[in-house]
Amino acid sequence: METHTLKAQPRTVTGRATKALRDLAQIPGVVYGNRRAPQNVTVDRVSFIRIFRETGNSGLVDLSLGEETVPVLIQDFQQHPISDFITHVDFLAVDLTREVEAVIRLALVGEAPAVKTLGGTLVENVDEIKVRALPTALVSHVDVDISSLSAFGNMIRVRDLTLPDGIRISEEHDLNLVVATVSAPRTEEEMAALESEVVEDVAVVEGTEKKPEEGEEGAEEEGTKAKEGGKNDDQTK
Repeated sequence: METHTLKAQPRTVTGRATKALRDLAQIPGVVYGNRRAPQNVTVDRVSFIRIFRETGNSGLVDLSLGEETVPVLIQDFQQHPISDFITHVDFLAVDLTREVEAVIRLALVGEAPAVKTLGGTLVENVDEIKVRALPTALVSHVDVDISSLSAFGNMIRVRDLTLPDGIRISEEHDLNLVVATVSAPRTEEEMAALESEVVEDVAVVEGTEKKPEEGEEGAEEEGTKAKEGGKNDDQTK
């Protein structure tokens, strides 16, 4: 198994003051789990992104924290809603001798004959699965060979996945859940019907948009008259 090491530093700064750390390309984070007290840390942004691309949420990382090395999983991270910069990271410390539950990404590989030769459309319904394994057995992703999809309606289900040794599907998973399939291309009649529906929908929307405008104008006129009437009443009084 490939070893991924990420250096971290203890952190005393918290709250809004952590913005200064982000300005220095540092990401504030926290390490918790495996019967250890939560500890605030910081990691280098570039190093973290490089490691995460290799491990994802399910690859084991050795977090080098001073003289201590803590085996962790990247449990979660938050991003800025506009810049997408990572603003905080959660590291889950794990016991290498005990199974953990993790989410592993699925990567479709190969070519589906029903797509290449029959012109079908590949449909991916599930892009990750929940598994149980020792931390040392976990991988960043699982390849799903789609070359078995040779006809429309062929399916690859969760139960069909080939997992690396030491990894098993979580009991919570529906084994009959469809991971990938190939749908047939639309017929000319279906395409014509679809275009007709779109035209009709557009006409309905345009008609709907017109009515409120007319109503609003009428409402404005009525409102004006009401104001004038009120004004006259005041003057009468």
